[in-house]
Amino acid sequence: MTMEYTYEQLLAIAEKVGASANGSHDPNGPWEPPTPLVDWVAAYGSGDDPVRWLAEPLLPDQGAVAIFAKGGTGKSLLALWLAAGLATGHGITGPVDAVEVLYLDYEMTLNTVVERLEDMGYDNPGVLKRLHYASLPSLAPLDSKDGGRAVVDMAVHLGVALVVIDTFGRAVHGEEDRADTVQAWYRWTGQLLKAAGVGFLRIDHAGKDVKKGQRGTSAKNDDVDVVWEMAERGAGEYVLRATKRRVSWVDERVVLTRTSDHGVLAYRWTDQAVTFLAGTKEVAELLDELGAPLDISRRQAMTLLRSSGHGKGNNLVGDALRYRRDQVRPSGTGTTSGEKAGTGPVPPPTHDTEPQVVTPEDHPVPPTEHNPPGVGPYEVGPPGGAGVPDPPKGLFDPSTDPDLQEGQTR
Repeated sequence: MTMEYTYEQLLAIAEKVGASANGSHDPNGPWEPPTPLVDWVAAYGSGDDPVRWLAEPLLPDQGAVAIFAKGGTGKSLLALWLAAGLATGHGITGPVDAVEVLYLDYEMTLNTVVERLEDMGYDNPGVLKRLHYASLPSLAPLDSKDGGRAVVDMAVHLGVALVVIDTFGRAVHGEEDRADTVQAWYRWTGQLLKAAGVGFLRIDHAGKDVKKGQRGTSAKNDDVDVVWEMAERGAGEYVLRATKRRVSWVDERVVLTRTSDHGVLAYRWTDQAVTFLAGTKEVAELLDELGAPLDISRRQAMTLLRSSGHGKGNNLVGDALRYRRDQVRPSGTGTTSGEKAGTGPVPPPTHDTEPQVVTPEDHPVPPTEHNPPGVGPYEVGPPGGAGVPDPPKGLFDPSTDPDLQEGQTR
């Protein structure tokens, strides 16, 4: 559950914890916990489905995500496309609810940014009013108190759902190969964004040895929920492998294809096999027999199964829901059984009309009940996916893929 705090209140909590640890707490005064504790009854009673996307299949809602790649792969171009799409109501899999986005760009000049946005079909600057962009920002380092305060205050004031930091190494003062630099960034910026219910996307470079992940310290893996390694495979196709997943329902491997339909740059989610746990099909059929609606949440499905005497585990039920959604597609999705959501061409942005918008009032920061973006199928694969071998785990080594080639776009 998201708690509502100002930046100063969050800092006060940290100071109170330190004072208690140093023995300065007044033993005669009323005892208060140094940080609010979770009310489990309220938390379980919220009924929220944990599977919520900001930008499917890459960005979980309110998630902390990192994308890293070799220079020239196109990671910043993808980040800009995602940010502009979220701000105008367009996603990888189709329309989404438009949200406020804050983009901190420490590398590109404004002329380059405008050129790229025009390539994406954004000819009318008026539609970008929810994309709050800082080109070469004059902020204090984000591994400092002043820098963290500035970013968190902007996020709260603007009511943003996502902060993009491009790139991490230029946003901090400390050396990025030192763990204390990343820990300071998390203390002053990352942790407070998460506490405020704001997701962040951190762009980074790969090290000289891609097998070792992001450039610098391994601590860069500790403060995020998902780490994507991005590599170009040629012909406009990109492979993103999750080298870390704290969110279990995020795919291990995502393939995106960069297109230029009608002269408009876009990305689409390419078809790929998805693995399922053993017994997935049987649980899916049981849910069908029980009359469970196709859009039932995981928690509701588990309750329904338990009430019928067929209690199942959380991950197995999640896979069964994915499997069911792959079997039956709503009309007009452009996909058939066996196709991944978003495999068909995504129409170019239509900027003549105002998109469906989530206003700051609908999506407050910090929120107490975050409204999920547009509902759509997720993590679906071909029928009979049970038993498909798992993709290789760990870091993706481009040298093992003969079709892989280094791209030319940052």
